[in-house]
Amino acid sequence: MLPSFILLSLARNRVTIISIPFLLGALIGLILAGIKSYLIFSLVISLFVWSAARPGKIRLKYFAIIALFVIGFMALYDHYIDIFVVKQFQGSKFPELLSFLERPYLYIVGAWPAMSAIIQNPPGQSHWAYLSLNFLWKILGASLGLIPEVPNYEPFVYIGASIFNVYSLIGGLYWDYGPFGSVIGCFLLGAISTYFYIKARRSHNWVMYLGSAVFDYGLFLSFFVYYYRFNLIFLLVYVFLFGFLSRTLSVFFKRHLIRILTQTRVVGLLNGDSYT
Repeated sequence: MLPSFILLSLARNRVTIISIPFLLGALIGLILAGIKSYLIFSLVISLFVWSAARPGKIRLKYFAIIALFVIGFMALYDHYIDIFVVKQFQGSKFPELLSFLERPYLYIVGAWPAMSAIIQNPPGQSHWAYLSLNFLWKILGASLGLIPEVPNYEPFVYIGASIFNVYSLIGGLYWDYGPFGSVIGCFLLGAISTYFYIKARRSHNWVMYLGSAVFDYGLFLSFFVYYYRFNLIFLLVYVFLFGFLSRTLSVFFKRHLIRILTQTRVVGLLNGDSYT
C-alpha cells in the first residue's frame, strides 16, 4: 500500500484525500500484526520507489530515520508483546539500562557470525541449492508433491549469545555453491538490479519502478539474509503480471470508451443532434 501511495502521489503531484485512509489503515495493520519484516519491507520499498522516480531526492538520513523507527518498534514489540523472550543474554556486555537494545542488536549483526559458522562447518542440505532454489523446491514439494518437502527453516548455528539461522546473502550462496558461487551470485544479482533500474528510469513505467524496488530490497537485506526466495519472487511475479494486465486493460478500456463515444457522436450528428 505505501509504495503504491508514493507512486500515485508522484504521478499526480499531490496527495489525494481518499488515499490517506487506505494508507493509514495499511500501516496500522502492519504495526498491529507485529510482523517486523513486513513493516520494514513497506517502508524501504517506498524509499526505493521514490528514489527511482525522483533521483537525488532520497538521502541517507531518511534510511537512518527508518532504522531508528524500526529499532524503537522492535524494542516496544519485545517489551509489550514478546514478553517471554530473553531480554539480556548470559555474559552480555550491555548495561541493564540499555538491555532493550540487545535483541535488535542481535538481529542486526547476528548473520555475520552465523555466516562464519556456515563457512567453517557447512551443515547438510535436504536438497541441492536449498536456499537459492527454495521457491522451486517448495512448488515441486509442498504444492505438487513431486519431491519430498523441504524444511521450512534453515538449521540453527551457535553464534555465542544464542543460536541463529540466517547467514547473510553471501553466507547463503556459499552454503549452496561454495566460494565461487558467492562471487558469481553477487555479480548476477547486481547485474539484474542494474538492468531493472535502468529500464525503470528510461521507460518511466510505474510497474518497472515497483519491480526494481522490490528486487533491490533483496540487496538491501544482503547483510542479513538471502532474501531471493519464495515471498520475494512471488511479489515480483505479482508486480509484473498484474502490473502488465492493469496497464493493458486500462489502454483497452480507454480505446473502447473512445470508440463508443465517437460512434455515439456520429449517430447523433446523422440524426440532426447538435454538440458543443
